[in-house]
Amino acid sequence: MATLTIAIRADAMDAWTELQRALTDAGPVPCLADPAAWTSDAAEVRAYAARACRRCPVLAECATFAEANREPFGVWAGLDRANGINERRKTA
Repeated sequence: MATLTIAIRADAMDAWTELQRALTDAGPVPCLADPAAWTSDAAEVRAYAARACRRCPVLAECATFAEANREPFGVWAGLDRANGINERRKTA
């Protein structure tokens, strides 16, 4: 199984702790079954991952952490961060 290493900002540690707690309580979640899909270079693979997030029991905690940690890439809480960041730039 592949693993993902991320840098955690100091001001995101509380959100990270809550996400880890929620993951422990929830049991299996889609992103831990196939982590490579959530960080794939291929947009269509990330789109698959984003759809898989819809059934995840820790969606809210994941979103909170992704925002707090300012995740620049990958799928977090059903949002392809690369697309979301690009869309925000277009409207800025």
